[in-house]
Amino acid sequence: MEQRNHVSPRNAPRRTRSLRENVTAIHRPAFKAKTPIRPTDLISQAPLAGFDTETDGLYIERGARIREFALVDQGGLRLGWSGLGDANATLTSELLGRLMNSFEGTILVGHNLSFDLKFLAAEADRLGQFCPPLYCIDTLGLSRKYLANMLDNFELARVARHLQLALPDALHRAEPDARLSLSVFESLSERFALKTLADAKMRRFAL
Repeated sequence: MEQRNHVSPRNAPRRTRSLRENVTAIHRPAFKAKTPIRPTDLISQAPLAGFDTETDGLYIERGARIREFALVDQGGLRLGWSGLGDANATLTSELLGRLMNSFEGTILVGHNLSFDLKFLAAEADRLGQFCPPLYCIDTLGLSRKYLANMLDNFELARVARHLQLALPDALHRAEPDARLSLSVFESLSERFALKTLADAKMRRFAL
């Protein structure tokens, strides 16, 4: 993994960075490469990062593409990009490569992650990029499991409201949705006494 942009967790700035249009946030991996991840690991010690994408359509086969993504952790925005509002902005091979590198040693937390990963795989195929195996926790699946008798709609905002979490000013944007997914997971873990990654239904995906 390329190290020239690496900033160690100890020296990493802790203030939150905002996602700006067409501007890539600094690459700030929070965990060392090749960190072993096991189902028996404690959630409290796991290298979690919220992840979300926004696309310009629902169907890859109809030409829909990723228009925005954000990877966040407790320290702030680790990596983000937005092409919203600019019809000519596209996800580049260099940026996608940086994103793939930043996944190493990280467990992605997101809401309906299968949708995001499907688009991510399509972008990787288009750009000839290698996709590493990914460790993922899907808050949609957890919400359906633990809140089945309490909700009839498991949209991210509905789940967050039920858990009495504050909603961001903007929804359906990558960075606030990624942050909210992390908050939802933390709340579900505490409320239902989830202790290990196995309890959280962590899965390993190969794109």
